[in-house]
Amino acid sequence: MSLSAVTLQNFLEANPQAQQAALHDPEFAADVARLRTVLDQLDAALDAEGLDSEARRRVGARLVGGCLLTDKGRAEQRERERLMRSLSVTPPFA
Repeated sequence: MSLSAVTLQNFLEANPQAQQAALHDPEFAADVARLRTVLDQLDAALDAEGLDSEARRRVGARLVGGCLLTDKGRAEQRERERLMRSLSVTPPFA
């Protein structure tokens, strides 16, 4: 299994909601597919630069964590969106 596949699998196993989204949400699934391509290219570039597999794994994991929200991050994002929708803004009268 490629380093990118292992990195994504580890992330999705640690974040069950993200794993479900990858299976059932076409937009999220497309994000995962694009990220896999980026990870493959990144891994090849880092390998060409002489980084060992453990360093490449850590860099890939940071990239995945930054691009795909963890379940906790997705929950926080939904809460922020809910709070923003709950704000009632009334324009001042002239």
